[in-house]
Formats: sequence, structure tokens, C-alpha cells
Amino acid sequence: MSSVVPIVTPEQLHAEQLAGKSPALIDVRTEAEYRTGHIPGAQLIAGEERSPATIENRLGRPGPGINETLYITCHAGQQAARAAENLRQSGLTNIALITIGEEKRHNLCLQVSGMQAYVDLMNGLELDHPRLMDIAVPANRACGMAQAA
Repeated sequence: MSSVVPIVTPEQLHAEQLAGKSPALIDVRTEAEYRTGHIPGAQLIAGEERSPATIENRLGRPGPGINETLYITCHAGQQAARAAENLRQSGLTNIALITIGEEKRHNLCLQVSGMQAYVDLMNGLELDHPRLMDIAVPANRACGMAQAA
């Protein structure tokens, strides 16, 4: 039953969230990967737990993957594609993939050769100075978010 599963960009999913929708979103990576960062609202559902009933229960609503699109995310796409195929075999047909790999392919800011190229690209955008930067950066450093030297 191998068929193409639609892929949405992170921007498309974010647009749904900004429109007030709460997309049915599962993250199929390991717990350790999930803890390093995940899309807001994504529910971690490990491989052995991944069934239509578990997804419905964990998301707290009926019919994800049938009545509404079930978005499946991972880092590079392979885990999400395998999960989508398995869930399709279980009867879920309304599925879309969203991956960090897709973000890397579509986001020009991530397609640079190095740090200086990224800095040049960002400076070329001529964006306004971020508001509250003088507050946010020290607050992040206080929380241990500073980059190791």
C-alpha cells in the first residue's frame, strides 16, 4: 500500500497554528530526541505505542488521520515516513509529514556554507533590531542557554 504521503513545510503548519487551529501532531522520534526540542503541540508517540487508538487517546480527540489531517514529524523524515506507512496500513489515510529535513531544504537561511555566509544573508535582509533583545539575551544566558565557548 505504498503511496505518496503529502509533505507540508513548517511554515504551513505554523500558519494553521496562527489561524487558531490546533493541528493533530505527533512526533515519532525517541524520547531523548524529543526532549532536545520539538514543535509546540507535538505529542511524543514512540514506535511500540503507535496505533490509531493510542494516537486518538493521546491527542484527546476522535479521528486524527481520518476526520482531520494527522501530521507526523521527526528530524530527517525517515521515521515519519515509516510511521505514516504503518498507520496507513492500520486504516489512517489523512496523513501529512513535516520534518526538520524539509525545513532545511526549503529555508534559504539554512542553506548557507558557513557562519559568515549566514551572517551576511541575515544582514542583507535589513530587518529591524529585535525588540527586547537587551532583555531576552541576558535572560536566556541566566537560564543556561548560552552557547558554549
